[in-house]
Amino acid sequence: MSNYKCKCGNTSNFFIEHVLSQCGMYCSWCGKWIKWLNKDEELLFKHKQNEELQRFAQWLWDKHYLVDEAFTIRLVEQYQRSNRND
Repeated sequence: MSNYKCKCGNTSNFFIEHVLSQCGMYCSWCGKWIKWLNKDEELLFKHKQNEELQRFAQWLWDKHYLVDEAFTIRLVEQYQRSNRND
């Protein structure tokens, strides 16, 4: 999903949202619609998002910021929400 750029300058922070039967990609910074995703693009987006979250959680674990699995899950969920609302 790094091939896209929003008019606000964002090139890396996007989220997806389902609208009726379609899946749209939106800018996390300004909320602008970028494009409709087909099923393959949606799966690719979710896969890349999961990879990023796993790398983030591993980085936190390596830095000894994480205490237990439940805390990790809450932290990652909070990170996802904050990126969506930037």
